[in-house]
Amino acid sequence: MNITFHSFAAFATGTALAARMPERSGANPASRSERSPGLLRDLPWLAAGLVGNVLLHGAMDLSPHSYPIPWRLDILGGIMLIAVVMARVQPRYRLVFAAVFLGELLPDLVDQGPGLLNQLLGLHLPEREYFGFHSLRHAVAAALGHEVLLSVLSHLVVLAGCALLLVGARRRIPSLFRRR
Repeated sequence: MNITFHSFAAFATGTALAARMPERSGANPASRSERSPGLLRDLPWLAAGLVGNVLLHGAMDLSPHSYPIPWRLDILGGIMLIAVVMARVQPRYRLVFAAVFLGELLPDLVDQGPGLLNQLLGLHLPEREYFGFHSLRHAVAAALGHEVLLSVLSHLVVLAGCALLLVGARRRIPSLFRRR
């Protein structure tokens, strides 16, 4: 799938995770004694965001899909979405959003980043695939046929899943993000 779709899915899962995180206690959450226990308490949420979104990336890539957004616009759109979310999210939830965005983008950065850099910059970095679902997607596409209807359906399923996550977290969304 396009980076924009991966980034939007990470935004939705990050919002859903952050909405379910327990509030930090203590009068001064910036004090050193409060930061460490809070970070340790947040580790399961960070791990769930990172690992869950690597798996979600795989599921999205295995679904039959085309690339409806030109790659330059796609990269720009994905980066802009990540930048806006990271700039607007409350500091308490910044690590969770960083984890989900990293989880969604890591497979493409690792598997396809060297090839893209080779193509754009004329480098000769070794290209290797560490995440099996990138090569598996070609077998899935061949088995199912890569029809436009299946691609549209896959994109709609991703958008519907994101919408469900955001609707489920709607009461907490105002407290997760800073107002202007």
